[in-house]
Amino acid sequence: MLVEFLRDAGTVQPGRLVTVDAERISAPTIRYAGLVHDGFQECTVTGELLDAGGVSTEVVRCADVPAFIILKALTLDDRHESEDAAYT
Repeated sequence: MLVEFLRDAGTVQPGRLVTVDAERISAPTIRYAGLVHDGFQECTVTGELLDAGGVSTEVVRCADVPAFIILKALTLDDRHESEDAAYT
């Protein structure tokens, strides 16, 4: 599973790593990632924990289809690199 954290760039340079509030992780800033604040769907993810720690189920918010397509289109427009198109 690939997990990408989205952080709206706001006034920060897009692509710069920033700390995610109240977490010990960082995420790159992305122009217009704020679209996902309203354009999301909740998904249930279940997986086995490492070292036979059992099974955990969490509900996570994922970009919905329209938000994903808009953000992907903006990425393709900004980067002009063929590698991005391979993942669409």
